Amino acid sequence: MREIKFRGKLMLGKHRWVKGFYVRVNDNHVIIPGGIHSLFDYKRCEPETIGQYTGLKDRNGREIYEGDIVDLRPRYRQPHRIEYSCGQWICIDAGGGWTTLIEDEQLGDEMNDVEVIGNIYDNPELMKED
Repeated sequence: MREIKFRGKLMLGKHRWVKGFYVRVNDNHVIIPGGIHSLFDYKRCEPETIGQYTGLKDRNGREIYEGDIVDLRPRYRQPHRIEYSCGQWICIDAGGGWTTLIEDEQLGDEMNDVEVIGNIYDNPELMKED
């Protein structure tokens, strides 16, 4: 069973990322880094940057989150962004083409080719179409 957690970029210009339990209260989007047991240590985040952990790690052991940009070479030449759609994690290239991000049970050697190279919030230039 995969770990359910989220990440988000802090509000108020700190431009730092936090990971943990996600809660939305009215218009406030918060991440609780210590989990549900530390409710008073919450961090308000920019709502558009909230992304869920896929449960997968790249070839360097880095967690892959929704909104990340991954390099899928040698199979694909362009970087892809990670998104959740129709009940599965997918990788979308700059031209709109997509492929399924392999789930845990089917990993095999394919995850050895995946590397997180940035995210769509900090590195949007990585998704420019050639």
